[in-house]
Amino acid sequence: SDSSPPIGRPVRFSTGPMAGIALRAELDELQKANLGRRFAWKDKRTLDPPPVVRLRLFEVNEVDAYRRREQEIRGDLETKCHGFVCQADLFPIPEEYYVQSAQTESLGASTKSGTSTAEIQRVIPVMSPSNQRLCPHRAVTRFTSEWGSGPSHAPRKPASRPRGAATAPAATATLAHTDVVAHLGQHTITECSSCTPTLAGAKFVSPSCIDYKGSSTLIFVYSDLAVRMTGTFILRYRVFNVLSVPADMSMLPVLAECYGGCFKVYSTKDFPGLPPSTELTKYISLFGVRLNSREHERKRRKKASPSSDAKPSSRIATSSSRTVPSSPPSPACSDSCELSDVD
Repeated sequence: SDSSPPIGRPVRFSTGPMAGIALRAELDELQKANLGRRFAWKDKRTLDPPPVVRLRLFEVNEVDAYRRREQEIRGDLETKCHGFVCQADLFPIPEEYYVQSAQTESLGASTKSGTSTAEIQRVIPVMSPSNQRLCPHRAVTRFTSEWGSGPSHAPRKPASRPRGAATAPAATATLAHTDVVAHLGQHTITECSSCTPTLAGAKFVSPSCIDYKGSSTLIFVYSDLAVRMTGTFILRYRVFNVLSVPADMSMLPVLAECYGGCFKVYSTKDFPGLPPSTELTKYISLFGVRLNSREHERKRRKKASPSSDAKPSSRIATSSSRTVPSSPPSPACSDSCELSDVD
């Protein structure tokens, strides 16, 4: 059978590192992105702070037909994590939800980085339970084909219907309902609203094993993720195992998913600058995970404007000492300027 179990249910693997094990996985966002600058070709402008997602694994043993016992896998995670991959998808949201989230965080009322379960709820499809559970290889093909289809990076619009053509109301309503994947307050999030092709950088990452709160923990760190458009967004995370194949399945099932907190991507001229790195970011860097860590705030550099109270002699000296470069600046120089003002 090719049907996949609902996301979050136990999966029994028949081959690979997890062969013979019935496994259930959980994802939760430990650190959400707060802001970013629109991606430009001269510098990557990754999301800040880097999103961090925790993976928890539970071995499931059936006691009888009605009961089962779960035990979290805590030991030897570095060898058992082989094959796990986490995929990030991008969804736009109304700016009002980002403003509410920012106000809540500023008041200190929220103690969790990611959006709470009450704010985002996963909607169960009414048709096939596997229609939203993509194998990562198929997902890569879909995103690559959309990204390479033309200069526009916006999500594809549905094909136009000839004038006067009849539609099936029941089928249309059913399709619209099954396309709903989550709710953010009163806002409905649909699969077709995904703008994942506008993500730049590493959308698929492998886990790192760190010591977190006294125990070994698997985390996915999105330190190389940027967005090609401005707006307010959330990320959806989905985890697969590409080395272990479940019994009686030809597709790789989604083992777990979660939605992250709201963040905003600014244009260059509106970008407020980067705050110091979070304590979690600094801590993760101690384990050899590659990410950018800053001790101090980094504000956006503004273009220099001639001051009205500058001394005439200093302005004359500056203009007389200006020379024309014999060759254009090296691309490596512009690449190293993380806060360049050029889009």
